Amino acid sequence: MEPRILTKPAFSVMGLTVSAKGGSPEIPGLWEKLMPRLEEISGRNSDDAFGVIDNFDEEAGEMDYTAGYQVEASQQPPSGMTVVHVPAQTYAVFECTLPTLMEALDRAYHAWLPNSGYRRARGPEFEYYGEDFFASDPDSPMSIFVPIESG
Repeated sequence: MEPRILTKPAFSVMGLTVSAKGGSPEIPGLWEKLMPRLEEISGRNSDDAFGVIDNFDEEAGEMDYTAGYQVEASQQPPSGMTVVHVPAQTYAVFECTLPTLMEALDRAYHAWLPNSGYRRARGPEFEYYGEDFFASDPDSPMSIFVPIESG
């Protein structure tokens, strides 16, 4: 499966953040904690959601994961929330579903990236949950955005 390559301008995401291992139950739990607090996220640009992954520690297998929504960069977060600034970047975009998320990440990093002519660029990657995504439907489409640069 070939990803789309696209450049996205900088944007900011406000939400809840946890340090966890990939695939940890803490991540879905974070979304469950965020949903009742949606109205606290002022300045939301849309109902599209983002799972921003940053500060990945390969040795420990841990990362910072922010579940949230795009906001204007100047928005101040309410108590207990954070704002993550995602820089302008070129991405390889992989389509998947929640049940195939880990498989898609494995394919992206171990099959596509080593043979692509690109390398992983510095900066956060993110999951994108658009208007066609419904958490209750395992076949709902989502996307993974992996930052890349010419290798």
